[in-house]
Amino acid sequence: NINIDTVTLNGVALGISNDGTLSVTNSEVNATSGDAINNAKVANIKNVTINASNNGVNTQNNAKTTISGGTIKAGTDFIGINNNGIVEVKENTIIDAGKTFVNEETGTLKIYEAIVNYIIPKSYPIIQNKGNLEIHGGEYVSECTNIILNENGNVVITGGKLTTTDSANTIINKNDSSVKISGGIIQADMFEAIINEGTLEISKDAFVNSDNSETIMNRNSLAISGGTICGNNTSSAIKNENSLIMTGGTILLKDYGKCGINSDRGSIIDISGAKIKTESAQSSVIAICLNNTKTSFIDNTTIDLITAGNKAVGIEVLQSELIATDLIIDVDSANEGTAILNRSGDVTLGVDNSVIVTDMPRLEGKTSGYVSKGGKFNFYDGMLIGSENKALSGDVTNKPESSFVKTEMSGDKEVVTLGIDLDAPKNVTLVADITGWSNTEVTLTGSAEDDNSKIIAYAFSTSGTKPLDSEWEQLDKPESQITKTKKYAENTSIYFHVKDFAGNTAVSNKVQVKYDNAAPTITKIQKNPLGWTNTDVTLTLTATDDLSGVAGYEFTTTYHEPTKEAGNYTYVSPTTELTATTIV
Repeated sequence: NINIDTVTLNGVALGISNDGTLSVTNSEVNATSGDAINNAKVANIKNVTINASNNGVNTQNNAKTTISGGTIKAGTDFIGINNNGIVEVKENTIIDAGKTFVNEETGTLKIYEAIVNYIIPKSYPIIQNKGNLEIHGGEYVSECTNIILNENGNVVITGGKLTTTDSANTIINKNDSSVKISGGIIQADMFEAIINEGTLEISKDAFVNSDNSETIMNRNSLAISGGTICGNNTSSAIKNENSLIMTGGTILLKDYGKCGINSDRGSIIDISGAKIKTESAQSSVIAICLNNTKTSFIDNTTIDLITAGNKAVGIEVLQSELIATDLIIDVDSANEGTAILNRSGDVTLGVDNSVIVTDMPRLEGKTSGYVSKGGKFNFYDGMLIGSENKALSGDVTNKPESSFVKTEMSGDKEVVTLGIDLDAPKNVTLVADITGWSNTEVTLTGSAEDDNSKIIAYAFSTSGTKPLDSEWEQLDKPESQITKTKKYAENTSIYFHVKDFAGNTAVSNKVQVKYDNAAPTITKIQKNPLGWTNTDVTLTLTATDDLSGVAGYEFTTTYHEPTKEAGNYTYVSPTTELTATTIV
């Protein structure tokens, strides 16, 4: 074991060779014709100035080196930190070398704080990784070469700022390599920020940006669950040529950014729960361009286009298939806004699909099976292109019979709904306020619900079959739930019918109205015997009622107007004909 503190070491072939436990602090280590420090076991290097004509610090297999602060300067064609073991870099270590870091296949390199600035032209990446690399902080700037070249290695980035200012990519991820970015800033001023040929994952608080080219060039597998990918000038935020899965995160087009996601060459897109936003002055802005892609799925995604340019397109489809559900597109352009521009593809909009468009919206092109079940296109201060039954300009094929086009006003918002509704209204009921016989009006209350195209008409009818067109009562606007009443003063059977905007109908159960305001009829009254007699006289009364029936009778010696409340009635089971007797 050796502790070196506040010492200047000048070596020729080698500054320090360590096979034990080495601690170097507040010192200077120089090697005029070799490596400064070669560690084969354990080394702690803190606030040390290292100057080497060859490599600055070598860490062998199974060795561990911790570097905190200080400066490492290596030869023009040599390595600042060469690792085959475990290396941790902390506390703003400044490194200047032809190759700043080389992390070999057996190496684990963890960088918490480092400062690397490639000012002069160099031909090597700042970090060449073949093992396991973690970057948790630090600042890395290069004018001329890549910051990370990942070859068959694994990279995890949670913090730090990586910037290329000239003709270089910030990160190149080769085949069979993995990069996971959950934080930090990845910036490229001129070229692509990331070229991915392996597996790339972006999540949480990561920020990736390019000012003059595609921000991410994806040629293999890209998964985004969080973070922000930003595109500027005439570039795309993401150029996808293979597989893109996006379950979260934000794509942001700023300044003159042109396209959020540009996908082609038979690529695959699956987007769910993402946001695409623009704040671009580009003359033509496209949030998503699908060009010769395989089936693409977009679900639960918001596209918010705000541009000072002439045209803005939410999704452009060329020789591709798109299936979209729960989609919101808000287009606000200086001239022309298009929610979905389908030039030569097959677009299917799914369940409860919402498209919000501003400023002269157009839905153009050939759309096949354009809604599977219930599509909504909401326009603010816009107009619907197409006739009453064809709400998309261009050819609409596979248009089902139960499709509908509906326009509603909601405050200052005009809501235009396109869709198909194959389901009849539900929960259709009819009840009477009086269920038995009554001599006053009976009030019937019908109600129904329809969550899709909504209810547009109703009818009270004596028939259970579908009413004629003239028999329907039209609502002022479609309603998801209705309650209607009607009074009846007749003895009849009534059904309650409802019709939704797509033309589907439903009928309630039959309700019998029992109304009878006519008194019973006394058909005859007889006495026996007829003449004078000194025996009892039997009176026989016969009365009829064909509706509610005769339910009671009374024999009196004085006259009074018969009412339900007055009199001492003898009640019987209601009958259409009653015969009653009394002896006087």
